Amino acid sequence: MNSVRKFAYAGLLALSTLGIAPTLASAQGSARGQFKLSHGVQWEHAMVPAGEYEFVYDPGTTGLLMLTKLDGPHTGFMMLVHDVDEYKLTGIDQLVVNQTEHGSYVREMQLPRFGMILHFPVPEEPAQVARRTSAMTGSGQ
Repeated sequence: MNSVRKFAYAGLLALSTLGIAPTLASAQGSARGQFKLSHGVQWEHAMVPAGEYEFVYDPGTTGLLMLTKLDGPHTGFMMLVHDVDEYKLTGIDQLVVNQTEHGSYVREMQLPRFGMILHFPVPEEPAQVARRTSAMTGSGQ
């Protein structure tokens, strides 16, 4: 009876250790920091107003980027990260924003200190596509 209890205890200890290991591994890969938007931007389907924000991204869990507004009324946003690339270069963390006639859209978040680039969808503008097509046709003649 005593040996069964020891075996059950060893099995429970092993399972609890395996349950903690993924949490520790994903905590090492999480990215968090702060940034300031000088003007409002369209970020996926949300209009994110100007202000100071804190971000948290943990690739080992949901694949969501969490934004929390720090100044003014505290609001939060959850953005689905569509693609992540490894980023081997050094430099500063930055947002890459596409300017269109309809506004500013966040295209990617470059996080070299965490070794990643987070990609977000940006709508194509028909006018830009048409200009590119005509320019390509003109260069071929």
